[in-house]
Amino acid sequence: MSTDHFADFAPNKTPFTSLIASRDGQNFTYESLHDRVPHILTDIINAYFTAIQDYDGPNKDQAVAEGKQITSELSKLKHEMVTDKPLTPLEDDGLGDTHVWNDWLQKFFPGGTWYTTPFLTWETYMYRRIAMIFKRSEHWNSFDFFFAKKEATFKASKVAVAKLCKRVDELTNECLGDIENTTKLHVAFIELLQASLWGNQTDLSMFPDLDSAKIEEMQARISSGENNAKIVSNDSEKIWEIVSTLSGGRVDIVLDNSGFELLQDVLLAHWLVKVGYAKHVVFHPKRVPWYVSDVTNEDFHWLTDSMRNPHF
Repeated sequence: MSTDHFADFAPNKTPFTSLIASRDGQNFTYESLHDRVPHILTDIINAYFTAIQDYDGPNKDQAVAEGKQITSELSKLKHEMVTDKPLTPLEDDGLGDTHVWNDWLQKFFPGGTWYTTPFLTWETYMYRRIAMIFKRSEHWNSFDFFFAKKEATFKASKVAVAKLCKRVDELTNECLGDIENTTKLHVAFIELLQASLWGNQTDLSMFPDLDSAKIEEMQARISSGENNAKIVSNDSEKIWEIVSTLSGGRVDIVLDNSGFELLQDVLLAHWLVKVGYAKHVVFHPKRVPWYVSDVTNEDFHWLTDSMRNPHF
């Protein structure tokens, strides 16, 4: 579809604009802005305060002083959010997209506040602004304020990780032992694809207080296939029709959440390469820490290094 089709699209004039703003105290977006997202921002501030206290790198005094300034800016952001202040322009942080953000906000939501702009506008703006605060610093520009939570959540998934790896190993060996059996390949692909889909349940931006017991409960449902009847729109067969025609081609996977979901994406890629449908799989992570658990380049390498580590 050509981009001309969207030339007149205005995100501030859709039929749903008023419904997805957060001023109505009865909807999910209000609950998100009133409770869920301020909680996430508070967790960032608390985790970062601990990181400052534990800092033992070069130029410690300067890093700690800069850390206090960053903490102040994060607290200011939270205050603007909960008191419904206007969304302020982003400052240049070297990522190359601040002018796009600022032009977009000015064009569609001039003077827009946290409670009057649509849900997806203010929430993505918040994560982009947090990234800006850190990117403009000298000592903390590569600091991932979500990493500790992502790491802990994945380590809490060890039971499901072991089951998943065992199952994928079995599927892969079964397919390689009967590689001409397209029915077996088809069934294996659908199982792996749907497991990859349901890994999204451990999105930490939606469940900031997810504990180990809840994680295990969610992941048990994924392993059992119990969730598959709940898929609202299922194009798995259409995807299979495309994949089954590949012969050593390239598959691209746009990554969402790190940890358990990322592992499922990696294992899906492993299967695609092993059985010969793909020669290359290219993964696309986020450039900056995003929506708590989204995958960064560092997250990807941390996971693969952890899985190679026999002590993990």
